[in-house]
Amino acid sequence: MKTPIRTTEYSQNGYNFTTIEILSERFAGHLNPIGSIRFQQTNGENYWYGMRFLVETDRILDMEKFTRFCKKISSKSNWDSQPTDIKEILKAIEYKFCNTTGHFIPTE
Repeated sequence: MKTPIRTTEYSQNGYNFTTIEILSERFAGHLNPIGSIRFQQTNGENYWYGMRFLVETDRILDMEKFTRFCKKISSKSNWDSQPTDIKEILKAIEYKFCNTTGHFIPTE
């Protein structure tokens, strides 16, 4: 099963951050984030570290779904897994947010 995601990156105070948001259909055809996986990197470094899971929903069913993703990732990754490794584990499909429509759309 392929997992819809959105990836964002930003820098702050000498660190780079990348976030993989796990998206789930809340209403027919409407994707919303249910949780995210965040990594950090020291400026100038090549590798990401500090993988963290963050729940971003108020629905119990979405929390349970995100927990299953976390368990899958934890069982198939290790302390030095990179964001690209996690995307492969999830069989991710990248989406972006369209400001015009207010919906997530595939990037491909």
